Amino acid sequence: MVYQRAGDCCNHQRKWEVAKVMFLQAAESYKNGFSYLNLGRACYHLGHLQEAEKVLGIANMLDSTRAETWGLLTLVLLRKEEPAYNAAYQTMNEAFKLGLTNLEILKEISFLNLTKLQYKTAREALEYEMVVQAGPKNQKRLAGVYKQFGDMIKASVNLENDDNL
Repeated sequence: MVYQRAGDCCNHQRKWEVAKVMFLQAAESYKNGFSYLNLGRACYHLGHLQEAEKVLGIANMLDSTRAETWGLLTLVLLRKEEPAYNAAYQTMNEAFKLGLTNLEILKEISFLNLTKLQYKTAREALEYEMVVQAGPKNQKRLAGVYKQFGDMIKASVNLENDDNL
């Protein structure tokens, strides 16, 4: 438990190297989803994508109901040298189905999909992110925002196609 608490503090302070060591110790001692999830988070932020994917897979085997595990796995799949778009889309949808609320992960999923020119997926991620941010009271107001965002995506695709002519 000491390693988990120390690693959690390091995660919050973004001290990824120390967090990785703490959660590696915790994972070896306790073999639980929380330890592997956070070990995967540290590996991801350190850029150790293969290790992060492996560790997050173990976290998922131990507890497949953690939305954050699915969300981080989505990020790993999108950041790989040759992104696995279909797998990333599936893991993103699983994260959403399980109720992912971590805005940092949601924003990065949206951003990575936009930078990888995955506009439809980016739109879905941004819409989900806005729903999470708005909360249940403001969801009706989002309908207009969705339309505006869709128009922006269409305009950027049209501009990009014009540039390629």
